[in-house]
Amino acid sequence: MPRRRVDHRSFERASSAYRRADWNRSASTHGARYPLRQPTRKRVVRRLVRSLPIVAILLFAWKIGATFLQSREQRMWFACEKVFEERQVDRIEAIEEFRASYPESAHATDAAYYYAALGHDAKGCAIVDEAWQVTLARGTPERKLEAAMSLGECATKAGDVGAAVEYYGQALELNLPTPQTVEAVYRAGTLSEQQGDVTNAIAYYRAVWDLPATRKQRIDVARGLTRIQLGALSANPPRHVVRRNETLWSIANQAGVPVRELLRANLNLADPNVVPVGAALNIPIRDISLVVSIPDRMLYLLHENAVVCPFPVVVGADDTPTPQGDLSVVSKEFARARLIGMADSVIGGPAELGVGWFGLSRVGYGIHGGSTEEELLEGSTHGAVQLVDSAIESLGDFVTPGTPVAIVAEAPEIEWKALPVDLR
Repeated sequence: MPRRRVDHRSFERASSAYRRADWNRSASTHGARYPLRQPTRKRVVRRLVRSLPIVAILLFAWKIGATFLQSREQRMWFACEKVFEERQVDRIEAIEEFRASYPESAHATDAAYYYAALGHDAKGCAIVDEAWQVTLARGTPERKLEAAMSLGECATKAGDVGAAVEYYGQALELNLPTPQTVEAVYRAGTLSEQQGDVTNAIAYYRAVWDLPATRKQRIDVARGLTRIQLGALSANPPRHVVRRNETLWSIANQAGVPVRELLRANLNLADPNVVPVGAALNIPIRDISLVVSIPDRMLYLLHENAVVCPFPVVVGADDTPTPQGDLSVVSKEFARARLIGMADSVIGGPAELGVGWFGLSRVGYGIHGGSTEEELLEGSTHGAVQLVDSAIESLGDFVTPGTPVAIVAEAPEIEWKALPVDLR
């Protein structure tokens, strides 16, 4: 069968005519052999741009319709949230209006918290106290903690310190190891101390020690414990009333303390060789020991192997570590002139020894003052144990040559001295 001849010129003319044709017509106009041209990227973008105003109008209409469909309760609650988020104290009445209009609403408790957080007055406390009862019945532990903080802040602003301590103390019962719990318990201890409730203050401060507190919080708690316990002890130290035929040396032997320490504890004596009968002498406390915890960066003052209070310290760096082991105090110096002369003999010296120095049985190492607040947070030494000057002065009333010092590389288990603390 002969092959069919193809007229190339006719084919080219048909192709050219197709390209010049009106593309809006159907494919049948030009024949099925040549399909319609596909839309280009520019055409797609152009069509999308043209449709944007229509989409915007539809979205706006949907939002307007949704707003009208919302209930009055929802609109008022959204307004309350805006007032709280933007801290608009001058519009706090919107929150109060919502609670008055919808007391059974699911947001009524949150509205009470918002009011208390912004208002901090007696009325806010009363509102939140009502919400607290609801929270105790059906609230989550996190919500209860938030409520306790709100109530505590509200009671503090209103001047009801006793109620604030009670509310902050509720955080301990929730067993939530969070920074907010630590802050609540610390506030309870601080307010208890301000009230003069020493027992509760010590209990709250000690509770912080079992929580994941920050370094700054532990420093504050340690100072609170020191302020309460050692302050009361210094104001009322153990005493001995001098009887007939007693001398300073016989009293020192009876108490089991060096005569030098007995003299230092009684600087008001006019003549150490003549002790008047009936005089009350301060007796240095026995059974004192120290534990330095390197990971905690704390020095613990112990009496009869129970912790009385901690002191924040600065310890050696990684390349100049503090020596570990069972050591003891071999010297004690508070004279400024002697301290200046000793500075060069300290490991890593010359060093600023502050107001006092306890030399350890490891030559060149000791416990001394001169630390700053910044060093307590992140500082390091050349191997010595460093405290602030006020702490070294407080320890000076209890530490004597021969006092045991244990420096440990692991955090010790804390066994607190039984309350009330009495070292006599």
